[in-house]
Amino acid sequence: MSLDRLDEPQDTLVSLCAVRNKIVAKREAVIALGAERRCQALRDAADLLLNEPHEVSQFLTHHLFPSVGLSQEMTRQVFRDALSSLTNCDLEGSLTPQLGIRAGYHISRPECCHIILAGNVFTACLQPFAMALGVGIPIICKPASEQWAFPWLFRRALQHVEPDLAEALGIVTFSRNDVEMMDAFLDSAMLAVVYGGDDTIRMVRRKAPATCRLVEHGHGISLAYLDQHSLHDRTLAKELALDIAAYDQHGCLSPQVVWLEAGAPAAHKYEFLTSLHEELSRLEMLLPRGPLDEGAAAAQMQWRGVAVCIAQLFEASAHAIAYSPNGDLDSGPGFRNILVCDCAGPEEFTRLIAPYGAHLKQVGLACSPQVARQILETLAPNQSPRLCPVGQMQKPPFTGYTEGLHPASSFVKWVHMQDGSPAIL
Repeated sequence: MSLDRLDEPQDTLVSLCAVRNKIVAKREAVIALGAERRCQALRDAADLLLNEPHEVSQFLTHHLFPSVGLSQEMTRQVFRDALSSLTNCDLEGSLTPQLGIRAGYHISRPECCHIILAGNVFTACLQPFAMALGVGIPIICKPASEQWAFPWLFRRALQHVEPDLAEALGIVTFSRNDVEMMDAFLDSAMLAVVYGGDDTIRMVRRKAPATCRLVEHGHGISLAYLDQHSLHDRTLAKELALDIAAYDQHGCLSPQVVWLEAGAPAAHKYEFLTSLHEELSRLEMLLPRGPLDEGAAAAQMQWRGVAVCIAQLFEASAHAIAYSPNGDLDSGPGFRNILVCDCAGPEEFTRLIAPYGAHLKQVGLACSPQVARQILETLAPNQSPRLCPVGQMQKPPFTGYTEGLHPASSFVKWVHMQDGSPAIL
């Protein structure tokens, strides 16, 4: 697979229109490929990137490393993890129920899917790409500013294994502040899948046509709960450190606050916090933290300065753990700065996390099945997070539910032909 060095592309109104027309024209060809072939091509593209180390490595060095805000070691690690998650999943098996043929029902696909990506997790495009193309819907995608490289690279791999499918994936780049381009991008949208903060979500709501179906993946937070018995597990600190370090806490699956059951002896808590501190230090040698810009460095300095006064601080240059039993300290600014608090037990835990509402994306658990069930049953009515073991927070199943929904459920709809309707020949 040949990968030439490119300058960062910038689209115009003319090229944006041309890209959209091109992918829409491929709609019938994509549908005709069939689900099995589409899903196999998506897995093959991911596999190709995993097994073309030299050319891909050169591309990452020139285009990806400078833009994602992570160290090279971390970028390579999450790059491989994300692609392996796609290659190892049963994509077709997951999509089959979404495409099931039932008497009296006719599948309804939009002519294309408009995807807007956030800039915090560069691999986040893989799941919506696979779901939309897997069910036979062309895509026009706007990555975050300066983060076109990974979507472009995946499209290039797809071009090598299944050109018809690759030509149904259009990638356009322009500044988020370019009002005219954003208006044109959303003007004819039938389905828009949007990743980003609250401001981005509100902007798309204003600009999208009234007939556009919006799938919103807004601001999110993830948390962890550890009961007193789990602190005896020597591997727990290592697993939690991996959850914290991955993506440098940039993503909504990164834990921002960890709650410990208050009944654990103080000595056990101190031993666990010390072990977590040591594991984060060890990870800094293997997967260094990325550089901090001025704003992030200032936020980190301020948070640590307050923490050292009102909490117990375990600090290193590239991470910090603030233990505030009563939760008097705000959560950290990310970048491997983690807040640890106490709570009386699972009931108090779910009461404390209820204010996060629908923003709660995930809860990492280190507890008994009975305690996990109690947490599940006492979640707030508007919360549908993924519950998973600590150590698996950054490795969700590729086809697993996202924000309470199957990841493909928003892409297709069905026309119901009720009994007695005229026959369709």
